[in-house]
Amino acid sequence: MSDDLLRRINAADLFEIQNTGIALADKNFKVTWFNKSFKKTAGTGRIKGISLSSLFNITLPNENEVTSGSKSIVVL
Repeated sequence: MSDDLLRRINAADLFEIQNTGIALADKNFKVTWFNKSFKKTAGTGRIKGISLSSLFNITLPNENEVTSGSKSIVVL
């Protein structure tokens, strides 16, 4: 796929059509965006603004461990 075509496609549109659940969260692990597949996985309740630890009843890394680098990503 050419770079020009990729630049014209909105990343959110690409994420939305994925079969895999995708969510973006802030540094406090609160969900700021999610696609439909993530909604199916997480349930029918409110998702935006809820922490990932609350949604999935899991323990997440310490904020300092995640934000110590210039960029960070946590895959669950």
